[in-house]
Amino acid sequence: MKYKVVLLTILCTLFSVACVKEQGIMPEEAKFVNVIDEDTALRNFSVALSKAVCSEQPVREFLKREALKQVDNDYDVFYPFVRSTQVDENRTFRDVICQYLDGDVNEIENAVPTLTILVPDMTWLDPQGFCAENWDTSDQRAAVTYRRAKSNNKELFVNGYELGEIEDCAIPGGTVLVVKSNERIVADAKTKSGEQTFRFIADVFDPSKNEPVTKDIRYTGKYSFEWIKGQDNAGSANTMSESSLNKINPDIIKAYEYFKDNPYACQNDYIYYGMTSNETKGQLKTNVRPTLVRFKVNPNSFDALFDDRNGDKPDVRFSNLLDTDDNGGKRSEPTLDDIYNALWADGALEIEIDIYIGDTNGKIGLHDRKFYDVKARDLFTVKEKAISKETWGSTMFKWYVTWQYKMTRRDETTLDSIWYYPTDPITFPTWDLVTNSAYSVWVFEVDSGVEVDKTLSFTTKKANKGSAKLDVSGGIGTWGTVKIGLGWEGSDEKTSTETFNIKWVNNNDDMGSFHVMYADKCITAKHKTPLPLSSSYYYDVPSYTTGSRFTCTILPCKY
Repeated sequence: MKYKVVLLTILCTLFSVACVKEQGIMPEEAKFVNVIDEDTALRNFSVALSKAVCSEQPVREFLKREALKQVDNDYDVFYPFVRSTQVDENRTFRDVICQYLDGDVNEIENAVPTLTILVPDMTWLDPQGFCAENWDTSDQRAAVTYRRAKSNNKELFVNGYELGEIEDCAIPGGTVLVVKSNERIVADAKTKSGEQTFRFIADVFDPSKNEPVTKDIRYTGKYSFEWIKGQDNAGSANTMSESSLNKINPDIIKAYEYFKDNPYACQNDYIYYGMTSNETKGQLKTNVRPTLVRFKVNPNSFDALFDDRNGDKPDVRFSNLLDTDDNGGKRSEPTLDDIYNALWADGALEIEIDIYIGDTNGKIGLHDRKFYDVKARDLFTVKEKAISKETWGSTMFKWYVTWQYKMTRRDETTLDSIWYYPTDPITFPTWDLVTNSAYSVWVFEVDSGVEVDKTLSFTTKKANKGSAKLDVSGGIGTWGTVKIGLGWEGSDEKTSTETFNIKWVNNNDDMGSFHVMYADKCITAKHKTPLPLSSSYYYDVPSYTTGSRFTCTILPCKY
């Protein structure tokens, strides 16, 4: 499922058992427990792994090498893929785990079919911070924790010793590995021979299917809207620059100018059919399609969306506290920008957008589906003075912690929304009014959970049979559809509503739905850029919203 904040919930500093002994504190050796559920399996595996990584450099080198492959576009070592891989001449990785495990590894594999070891990337806080790329595998100091499925408590293990519970949002000053169930890869049905199969929940997580999208291929079937950043208002304003709109499709501004004083015409009449006040008959342009150019998330939805619900106890991935350490006096205090960026280290939403349309018979079905794995720092900025700072004293488990940062709320009082421009935006069919004059869009945020049946009801619209505004002599739904006369009203449409069942994960957050109509405007107002001697303009563009959580901009792109 989704990859949100995975492991900021670890100790600020790491130390070996020898270091603990020097302080006269002897931690308890972790006891293995008979595997009965996923949490126990994760714990037992973590204990065994902590012994292996502290004892053997070849194991550390193996994990580093596998993490750098980014098998799911993150620094995850996916155990089912590597368990049979040689660590040295005589042992596979599974052999290594069995060597240090006091129990049956088969029980762990059965309890956690997508068992994964994460090597966290902490370079967002400090360029010298721990990550897979700079992991010094000659250093035997390493710790292991695990992410529980049924509680928020965390345990830390070093060389098989249990060092107690871990505070939320503590930042590691050394090597910490995280054992978890993978959220990007799911276990599928076994083959006839009993072999377990796996699949990515979305292509965005499959490195083999990632296609670089650049400006150079903008007009050959795909768009990348990254270039808009810096040109448009980065905040919540529903505006776009003249330059941006012209690059998307120059017909957008032309349509506004043609029809801004005509209350009966639709801007889409020109964009999709080439119609003007003087030319009131036009043929459908098949190379223009509505496209979701950008979206944003309401800060008030932060806590509701950034969670992974486990029963009745939501697991909120963002803590109100952020501790940093000075690495024994070797590291200077982070800058304010460093702290702001640190808050969004791993936190991400996996947003799914579904488009439902009707066919020529009015039957409603799924047209397209896209997953977007979006980091919090790409959706929100932190307002000035939203974070307080104070000195933090040392404890037995925090030898060098000197600063603590607090953020007591995450809502509109502390956060601002920013537009996110997907590199692979979802598209709608072109506006062939014979087939559809309205599309239904459903948005939700993906969480882990149990699949259940969910009933949906969607509405679509198309031209009335024999509508005087359309010439379909070339065949219904063909490229020959011709529109006659400006404008489009409800009397020209036939509405169809259909209820149907889908498979739904019970912990998913429903972000709402909305409709996209042919008669919707692309531009609502024009403004002069407030710069001396400037001749450029910016434009108000309408937003589509689910109500309280999700807002997006949909514009006609020329392909």
